This record gives sequence, structure tokens and C-alpha cells, in this order.
Amino acid sequence: MNKIAMVAACLLAAGTLSAVESSNHAPTTEMFSKESLKTFKGSVKEVQRVEHEGMVGVHVVLDVEGKAVVVLLGPAPYLEEVKFDPKVGDAVEVTGFTIETGKEQEVIAKSVKFGDKEFKFRDDGGVPEWSGSKMRRW
Repeated sequence: MNKIAMVAACLLAAGTLSAVESSNHAPTTEMFSKESLKTFKGSVKEVQRVEHEGMVGVHVVLDVEGKAVVVLLGPAPYLEEVKFDPKVGDAVEVTGFTIETGKEQEVIAKSVKFGDKEFKFRDDGGVPEWSGSKMRRW
């Protein structure tokens, strides 16, 4: 396995967790519990490319019944690999682990349904598809 790709994926996974930590929530096993798992249907209001420690992650802001829900997807190279390219106006169904930041709801994506496709981002325990033994080559 390419060592650079492994290091990059680990840093981005840490970046996703850092984004969670910066919202005053330290990652815990409770964060990835079945109780925190919810499904949202909405349309994409905004696509954000968030840089952290030299890596780029992708977040989308959904309009869910008039409320903004920020969805943390994963590293840009992973989205490219699975050919998921969200655009403003896309109707999606997101299943993910919810966290409250006080100002807005955030979701760490487990899966996203778009049209007739479903894109997997994390397993039931919150482990990213791009990390560890699931590592993809970028």
C-alpha cells in the first residue's frame, strides 16, 4: 500500500474528527451510537471544501424543511473515487451520526442516497470507508 496515501487518509480522518472537536464535541463511542443515527431528506444548499492540515474534506449544507443541516462527508479524493459529486439543488437522503453544536445541527455521514445510487462513507461504528483495512489507493 502506498505509504503517502495511508498517511494522507489518516490525517484527513483526524481532520474530520478535529472538525467535530472544534464544535465542542470530543469524538466518543456515544457519538457513533445507534441512538445518534438519523436520516434526513433535503436539497443541497451549499458544497464546502474544507482544508485541514493540507487535506481537503467535503461538507454539504442541506436544506431540511427550512433548517440548515451541515453534513460532514469525507476526503475529496474518496468522493472522487466513488464518483460522488454533490451539486447545489441535488435532492439527497443522508443517514448519519448527529451532533449538536448549539448553532446548527451537524451530521457525520454514514451513507448518502442520490438518485438510484447509495454512497457509503462510514460503517455502523463510525469507521470511515477510507481508513485502516478499508483503505483505498488514491
